Amino acid sequence: MDSTLVQLEDIRDVPPQRQPQSDVDRRSTQTIPTMAMKDGLRRWNEHSQSWLLKNEPMWKAVATGTLSDIKETTQKLVDVEEGGERKFVKGRYERGGEGETILHIAILFQRPYSIVKWIVEAFPSLVNEEYLGERYEGETALHLAVVQAKDHDPSDDNVQSIIRLLVDTGANPNLSRAIGSEFGMKDHGPLRNYGQTVLHFAVISNKPKISEYLVLRARADITAVDNLSGDNVLHLLARSKGIDATSFIAMFRFFKNTQEDLLDQPNFDGKTPLALGFAEKNVFMLDAMKEILWEFDRVSRYRVPLNELDPLLAQDIETTTEPTKRPRRKSLFNSKTIGQQSLIELAIENKDKDMLNHPIIDTLLAYKWKLYAQYFFIARFALALVLVIGLFTPAIAMQPSTFQQRCTYNSNDVVRLVWEMMTLATGVGLFWISANDSNHKWNRMENWLRSTFGLSIFLIPIIRAIGSFSGPGAASTALAIESFVIGVAAILGWIYLVNFAKGSDRIGPLVEIVFQIVSKDFIEWLFIYIPLSIGFGTALFAQLQNVTGGAEIWQSLPDAVMSAIRFQFQEESYTDFQAGTLPWWSVTLFVVYGFLATLLLSNILISKLVNTFERINEDSQRVWKMDLARLILSIDLQLTAAQKQRYAEHIGFSLTEGENDAINASDRRYIQFTERREQDAKGKTFQKVLQISVSKSNHRGRHDDYVVKKDKDLKHFRGVALEWEALLVFWGLKKDKSGVQLKQD
Repeated sequence: MDSTLVQLEDIRDVPPQRQPQSDVDRRSTQTIPTMAMKDGLRRWNEHSQSWLLKNEPMWKAVATGTLSDIKETTQKLVDVEEGGERKFVKGRYERGGEGETILHIAILFQRPYSIVKWIVEAFPSLVNEEYLGERYEGETALHLAVVQAKDHDPSDDNVQSIIRLLVDTGANPNLSRAIGSEFGMKDHGPLRNYGQTVLHFAVISNKPKISEYLVLRARADITAVDNLSGDNVLHLLARSKGIDATSFIAMFRFFKNTQEDLLDQPNFDGKTPLALGFAEKNVFMLDAMKEILWEFDRVSRYRVPLNELDPLLAQDIETTTEPTKRPRRKSLFNSKTIGQQSLIELAIENKDKDMLNHPIIDTLLAYKWKLYAQYFFIARFALALVLVIGLFTPAIAMQPSTFQQRCTYNSNDVVRLVWEMMTLATGVGLFWISANDSNHKWNRMENWLRSTFGLSIFLIPIIRAIGSFSGPGAASTALAIESFVIGVAAILGWIYLVNFAKGSDRIGPLVEIVFQIVSKDFIEWLFIYIPLSIGFGTALFAQLQNVTGGAEIWQSLPDAVMSAIRFQFQEESYTDFQAGTLPWWSVTLFVVYGFLATLLLSNILISKLVNTFERINEDSQRVWKMDLARLILSIDLQLTAAQKQRYAEHIGFSLTEGENDAINASDRRYIQFTERREQDAKGKTFQKVLQISVSKSNHRGRHDDYVVKKDKDLKHFRGVALEWEALLVFWGLKKDKSGVQLKQD
């Protein structure tokens, strides 16, 4: 190194070494220098970065020049004070248009290791210098290096690592936070949400090996959080997009194993990393949750913590009347608060089919269905069958044809009266149950059908009472209104029964397909068909309204529009159009409308329905499983505290659970999975769950004996004999093969 340079560097006025920033946003305490200011011995260039890189020799050399060009331009002396009384080396002293150093530019433009090494050795104080400008404020050379470098192990001496070079020269990963506007958290910044610390940048840029090096060798603070969001490294991973599954899982497990309490830390929005990952629909979170026990070839065994995953393991610890505020919850097995929503609830709320169909959640829900949920569902379905088929439909079939006969009862009407009273009582009870369930968000469709069906039944005797006291003249009106309400109730009642198809793995997906077709394709088609029918119906009305004889159906506008719609059902007479005011025009309207409505639109609808069926059919099973998850959660919400405790004891186990310690109050609860990696017919790899260990049992005197469920035990329907045996176990009349017996109240 030049002796003059050494001498000048030795006498330079270096600002005192700064301490790592605390959890206070530096933007509120640091004054940003202007172009005319000198910050210590720094000169901030008045030109933009792009201009400097094209026109200024030193910046151009650092970005694209040779090492000799860089040495020549960076070691020039520049005046520090007016009159030239003090001079300084240009490469150390000058800042670019964004407040950057030459080291920032060299790393940003991915210059060779030899160039970066010379700059670091010539100007070692630059390694911890930050961008001064508002856009990239706080970003150091190490921030840039971890993003620009390909992932590698910087501790490997066989690799020329700029990251190791910077750290060995004194770069401190905990010293500075990147808080520039380009990294803004609230709107994810114009660039990307990289967090603030060097470790945050390495994580978000998908560098697992560099991240481990920063923690283990450079002593990067693994607990540092983003000052704007409260996110720790696991939160940032949960938010990340574009990180491959292997890197995501590797980093997540490394950070969790290094600092386990990171998993329980909430950010400023109150979300733990797991909750945030589910909210962000990051399906990798589930694989990262796995605690691997062993792996052999394609088979692996792992356990998964359940405390945040399953809503059954939580109970409300406060109440709230605000519809947008959710009550806090705690574990059923200890007093620890576990968040306002379980992870499964978050997945359902976000309509995240990928999460709900992941083997972990899919298997957990299947087990809960077999353990207790299917029996509550069957009880609901049986009551609905009794009401709709056993009571309501026979009661309607017994109704006389006149209003007066419906309002009077004699000895021949005893059966009708009894059936009507039982139907009314059941309908009122159904409406009352629905009113109590109005706040249960997971069964709103079922609740709406129940409440409107029950209300319709309740309205029938009210209509009769009003009609009876309104005199003979009101009988026909009352009969019409009652018939209308009965018709609505009948439709709602039978649709209510169809809604129970969600409990079937065969009929449920088909109902989902029909619902999707009716609610989307058919509605879209009507937006074209209805205006077309009204337009042509009006035109035909103008032609045929004065014609007498067989064309009276065209003599009012509503009748004319309905007659046009009847084209679809081939119910028109060609002679009607020949009797129009202008027969040739009437016939032309008939031909054109017939072509558009009967041929073109009808075939378009059929084609659209076929295409939609084929598209939805592939995904119908996944959509149905989301409906099944809602059903199971709706049942969870209706369980009493005693029922929750009873069933939860059969879902998961504590790692320290012993023979005389059924539940340890301080530990997480787990389910253990054994799965095998397989390929489907298209060559796509998937994980098949072979068995799960759901709880521990000491029925044979061994506290480490697991209750194991095979994949065949979790099939939705296993046959009448096996399901009957399972029902006896549920009633507490029999023990299953593992010795489990559910005791009911």
